[in-house]
Amino acid sequence: MKKIYILVLFFAFNSQFIHSQYSASSNYFPLQIGNKWTYERFQTPSATTSYLQVSITKDTLVNSKRYYFIHHFPELGDYWVGYDTAVGILYYFYGTEAPYIKLSANIGDTTNYICSAIVDTSFFNTSTRLKKYYKEYHVPHSSSGTEIQLAKNFGQTYYFEYSASFTTSNYLYAWLRGCIINGILYGDTSLTGGTIQTPPEIPTEYLLYQNYPNPFNPSTKISFNIPLGGFVSLKVYNSAGAEIESIINSSLEAGPYTYQWIASDFPSGIYFYKIQAGELSETKKMVLIK
Repeated sequence: MKKIYILVLFFAFNSQFIHSQYSASSNYFPLQIGNKWTYERFQTPSATTSYLQVSITKDTLVNSKRYYFIHHFPELGDYWVGYDTAVGILYYFYGTEAPYIKLSANIGDTTNYICSAIVDTSFFNTSTRLKKYYKEYHVPHSSSGTEIQLAKNFGQTYYFEYSASFTTSNYLYAWLRGCIINGILYGDTSLTGGTIQTPPEIPTEYLLYQNYPNPFNPSTKISFNIPLGGFVSLKVYNSAGAEIESIINSSLEAGPYTYQWIASDFPSGIYFYKIQAGELSETKKMVLIK
């Protein structure tokens, strides 16, 4: 009887320790209404510099789980996210729950992203611990990947994504300039007037890029260049050739464009996107994996 009692105490203590450990990992992405982050971004091929402000505006309960609404969540758009202290994983919720990143990860752990490094450093003259994550995609004739860095008590401090093929390449960098965490101001968050960007160069040719990421779940970005203003049609088709969504069907001014396609309502499989603009008529393949 004494042995059984000791075992019960051991498992209760161990469970409490794990829960406490995973709860502490939530500090790598502080979830509280009012928290804000300001990022400086640089994107190619348009050589555009812009500023992005991210904020937590509200929360809700879904199936007894609490989710927070993050406006302009880099680089996914507007999403509900929640942290599960039982497994140490941050989830995003867009109709259904899907794992985003394991905040409690050790080096080599993988949940959507691979944890590649853990280092002690400082941000805004404050000591912290930084975790680096990455994931890569390899499809015929192209490759793409993402790197994310999370700092304890600050959240996401860095974002990098790339997409490259034999003919084109796209890069996007984002650095944390400042934040407000639990009411405390760090760095510079004065860029609150929305996106500020330098005028992009007008493209010299029509061009449709490979979507990024690819494969994807549940959203991907489609970029293209048009050197002359005019009517643009961008549509998505399933593997049977049936049109399932019209992303653009209107006139646009000359310039580089990026649109996000969210496929939460569609099953895994091969899809195609086709653009018609001026002399450009081109179709590319993309893969949705759920």
